Amino acid sequence: MPLAVGDEEFRRIMAKLRNPILAVVDFPVMPRTVLRPLAEPVPLSPVSLVWRKGLVHLQFDALRRAARELSDGEGWLRRPPEGWIPAIDEALVRSIY
Repeated sequence: MPLAVGDEEFRRIMAKLRNPILAVVDFPVMPRTVLRPLAEPVPLSPVSLVWRKGLVHLQFDALRRAARELSDGEGWLRRPPEGWIPAIDEALVRSIY
């Protein structure tokens, strides 16, 4: 799904693609849309930080360290007991970590 910024762009993209989307919990109310919270099971989605192989940059290294510290501290990689993730995504996550 392309990133939609603003009501007009969101409507344009939705008119073109005509697909339902999964959005963040605090997704803003948009005209002619219906928000249906997914509650049970809690859907999980693998998200990764991706960079070019061999890239060395002080700020990038700081970003990676901060992401690792937050991940460890907040338990981002621990699967909640009530969580659900498609088998193909779970296999991918297990192969990386």
